[in-house]
Amino acid sequence: VIEFLAIDNVELSGKVMINGKSDLTEQLEGENVIIYVELKPTPFIGISGDGFFVFHIGQLMGTQMQLNDTLERSQDLSLNYPIAYHRQITLLHDAGYKILGTEDLKMAVGQPENMFFNTLVQTAPGRVEVDIQEDYRFLTADQAIYPKFKETINAAAAFQHKSIEVILE
Repeated sequence: VIEFLAIDNVELSGKVMINGKSDLTEQLEGENVIIYVELKPTPFIGISGDGFFVFHIGQLMGTQMQLNDTLERSQDLSLNYPIAYHRQITLLHDAGYKILGTEDLKMAVGQPENMFFNTLVQTAPGRVEVDIQEDYRFLTADQAIYPKFKETINAAAAFQHKSIEVILE
């Protein structure tokens, strides 16, 4: 049985070759089946070479705000309302694939009592789960915490650029 997996936002094309022949009318029993698939890059997937590609997992969060000012803050922080985001990303993959770079997805930034950006990564055979929590629990705050606020906001922006490698073993 030959199955093709459809992945949203990924264009797959390919052909089946049996011992170098593309004629599928021949008997398959006992034959090795080699499937050639052409994977075309999308915003979430980059081709790195034969047998592996890069999955830009961080881009699934969408565009993130970033603070890069060099001026010293002169006013207290003020938010219109407390903000909390909880995102879960699950990557399912077939046996025979190795996932690299999951350790780089782990982040813990901020101050747990009033703001944080944390990621928890769990791996199991055939599965990678990323749990992302971003939380800003104040309406106003002293300007003294601005450096930690900036670091927390920028952590979310940095996560947007995180990738993992998917390698066919």
